[in-house]
Amino acid sequence: MKKLFTIATVCGMALMANADTFEQAQVATKQELRDATTELAALREKITNEQLPMAKELDNLQSEVIKKRAEAAEMRGVADTSGASIINLQDQVKSLNDSINYMTNLLGDYTIRFETLTGLSERSSVTKVTAAATAAKENENLNAGQRLETQLAVIDAAITRLNSVIGGYSFDGKAIAPHSGEIIEGKYMLMGPITYFAPADTIYPAGITTESSNSIDPQLNTLKSANADTQIRELIANGSGNTIYGPAQAIMVDDYDQTLIEEWIVGGMVMPFILGLAFIAILIAIYKWIALAGIKSARQKDLDYILECLSTGNNDDALAYAKKIGGPVGSMLTAAVENANEDREVIEEVLYEKIISTQPKLERMLPFIAVVAATAPLLGLLGTVTGMIKTFKLITIVGTGDARSLSSGISEALITTKWGLVSAIPTLIIHAMLTRKARGVIGSMEQTAVGFMNGVAQIRESNNQSA
Repeated sequence: MKKLFTIATVCGMALMANADTFEQAQVATKQELRDATTELAALREKITNEQLPMAKELDNLQSEVIKKRAEAAEMRGVADTSGASIINLQDQVKSLNDSINYMTNLLGDYTIRFETLTGLSERSSVTKVTAAATAAKENENLNAGQRLETQLAVIDAAITRLNSVIGGYSFDGKAIAPHSGEIIEGKYMLMGPITYFAPADTIYPAGITTESSNSIDPQLNTLKSANADTQIRELIANGSGNTIYGPAQAIMVDDYDQTLIEEWIVGGMVMPFILGLAFIAILIAIYKWIALAGIKSARQKDLDYILECLSTGNNDDALAYAKKIGGPVGSMLTAAVENANEDREVIEEVLYEKIISTQPKLERMLPFIAVVAATAPLLGLLGTVTGMIKTFKLITIVGTGDARSLSSGISEALITTKWGLVSAIPTLIIHAMLTRKARGVIGSMEQTAVGFMNGVAQIRESNNQSA
């Protein structure tokens, strides 16, 4: 279009400049117009030919854009999903770390218990495993998995020990000899809840071990049971045999039963007084029981016979029969018959005198039994006080950690109390029974005296009426 405009302008200028050349200019202009038209057609054809590929290319690019947008949306969804998964994984990791820390703490507690609950005899071998687990728990350079792996070794050691103990597990070790306190070497055997020990030196008998509060080595306790030494040595040497089995504390309690002599010796200086008084009280009680059991009580038929003889005037027969009765009752009836002809007041005085004189004889030595019943608990209390004084002295010297050292004073305190009560309770019962029996005799005499007085009064009244 620019070219056409230019040509027209030129033509106009040419016409104005020179009218003679108009035709020439017209021809030239037409020629240029045809050339421009041809060029325009060619240009349009070129544009038409290039438009279709460019449209296709545009469509392809738009499709690519749509595809890329879809991929971008998909990637954003994947990113969002990955973010949620990461959060879930982080939560799972935190939960697992909490579980591992919880298990680590549990295993730490178990490690301490495993070390403390095993016997002193095997403490050295157990410490090798537990020390590593304890150090791993406190080592900040290890991660949770490494700590857990180290601590699980304690579980393996505990299971291995359990399997060994079930079938009998023997090893060399040391123990504290009884009485002397000497450290002796020997061989252990663990079997369930009990630990046997056989000293290498045969001057010390084999036995079972318990923990000692004053040493890291176990305390050897010998057993009083027959053949215990031989049986334990055979068991440790051969891995089989017959011997005492059970918890060590139960065996020690059963085996520690003291004889009476041993218990009295442990009771200390108060025991001879308690036992002496109890022995004397028993002898007196036996004597008094025999004496009171031999006293005859007055029977009603005896009194009736004597009164019948007196009513018929056979005083001699009545006196002979009264003497034959014997005992305090016979003595009282004899005095009554001898004074049957006296006034009532005289007879009453005679009978009362006999009863009064008989009562001290019947109750003789019974107060001593009552004194023993009252004194024995006090002596036991005295032994308790002396035993506790001894215990507190030992606490001042050795402290409260050694129960074995304190047991002697406590045993003395309890044993004296025990035997004080053992002496007091029977003597108190015996005193009550003897007192009741003596009072029964006195009551029988009083009843007989009243019957005699009433019978004599009736005889005299009958004689007065007949006269």
